[in-house]
Amino acid sequence: MAAAPNGVVRQNGHARQHRAWWKESSVYQIYPASFQDSTGSGVGDLQGITSRVDYMKALGVDIVWLSPIFESPQIDMGYDISDYRKIDPPYGTIEDVDALKDALHARGMKLVLDLVVNHTSDQHEWFKHFQDSTGSGVGDLKGITSRVDYMKALGVDIVWLSPIFESPQIDMGYDISDYRKIDPPYGTIEDVDALKDALHARGMKLVLDLVVNHTSDQHEWFKQSRSSKDSPYRDWYIWRPARYDADGTRHPPNNWDAHFQGSAWEWDEHTQEYYLHLFCTEQPDLNWENPAVRDAVHAIMRFWLDRGADGFRLDVINFISKDQAFPDSDRTVLRGAEHYAAGPRLHEYLAELGVILREYDAFSVGEMPCVTDTNEVIKSVKADRGELSMIFHFEL
Repeated sequence: MAAAPNGVVRQNGHARQHRAWWKESSVYQIYPASFQDSTGSGVGDLQGITSRVDYMKALGVDIVWLSPIFESPQIDMGYDISDYRKIDPPYGTIEDVDALKDALHARGMKLVLDLVVNHTSDQHEWFKHFQDSTGSGVGDLKGITSRVDYMKALGVDIVWLSPIFESPQIDMGYDISDYRKIDPPYGTIEDVDALKDALHARGMKLVLDLVVNHTSDQHEWFKQSRSSKDSPYRDWYIWRPARYDADGTRHPPNNWDAHFQGSAWEWDEHTQEYYLHLFCTEQPDLNWENPAVRDAVHAIMRFWLDRGADGFRLDVINFISKDQAFPDSDRTVLRGAEHYAAGPRLHEYLAELGVILREYDAFSVGEMPCVTDTNEVIKSVKADRGELSMIFHFEL
C-alpha cells in the first residue's frame, strides 16, 4: 500500500480516501478460548463469537480485536504461531473468520487480528524464549541476569518471572513440585540471588509467580496425601467420595468442569476417592480450609521474601476458597466456577496474605478470572482491607 497526495491511499492500483477509522473507536478484546463456546466442547470458538456480535454492538463496540487464532501448539496461549494462514482447529476454520468479518462489517464494525511477528517482552517472558547462557537451547536465570542492563535501558522497573520452581512442566511450570527449589534447566537458587542483586543494584524489583491454588501431583504433599486416607496430609487436598446412580455406575462428586477439559475430579484407584483439580489432572487443588496448608503457603512466601524477592504475582488466587457443599452447577460453560471464583472465605485468606506482604513492604498482583461481580474483586484492592496491591480481572 502506497500513500498518494491529499490523504488518498492507493491500494491494488486504485485510489481511495484515507480515513483514520480507528480514532475514537471502542475496542473489545476477545481471547477466543474463554469467550463463547458454540459446540459444548468447553472451548470458545469463532462461531460463538459471531453469535454475540449483536450483543457487542449493543455495548457500543466498534472494533473487535481477537487474540491469536492461528494454528499453534498453544505453549504460549497462541502467541507461538505455527502457521499464519491456518486457524487453530478448536477455534474453527478460515470460513468462520470470513463469517465473523461479514457479520461485523454488516453492522459497521471492524475486525482486528493479533499478529505475532516478534517477541520482545522483558517484563514477562517464558524462559525458553528469552536468554540462554549455556547453549542448551533453554533460557535460564543467568541469561536473564546478563540482560539486566538492557532491561534497565528500556525503562523496566519490575521484572516478573513466570514460574521458575521445580516442576514436571505439564503446564509451563504452573504445576509446582517444590516451592523452595529451582527447576534445573533454569539454574539454581544462587542464580536467583544473583539476579535479585543485579536488579536491586539498579533500583529495579523482582516479582515471582506464585501458584498456590494447586500443586503438581509430584509434590511431596500430594504424594503423602494420596498414599492413604489416614495420611496426615490427606486433608491438604480436596478429596470426596464418588456418587453412584441406581445401576451402580460411579460418578464424580459433582458436575464441575476443569478449565482445560473434562471433569474437575479425578478418581484415585488406590484410596477409592476423587480429588479436585480445576486445571490438569496433574494439578490437584490445595485445601485452604486446612490451617496447616495456609501456614505452609505463608512460610513459602516468607522464604522468598527473606531472600529478597519484592513481591508475587498470585496465580488464580480467587479460586482458593470453595463452597464446601460442593453443589452441582447450573452453568452450561465452565460449570462450577460460580462456587469457587470468589468463595466464601476468599477475603479472609487474602487478608492473611496481606499481613505478610505488608510486613515486607512487598508488592502483590492477583490473577482473578471468572468473577462476574466487579464489586467483589474490587474489595481485594481496597486500601482499608489490606489484601492485594493490584488485580488482573479479565471480565472487566
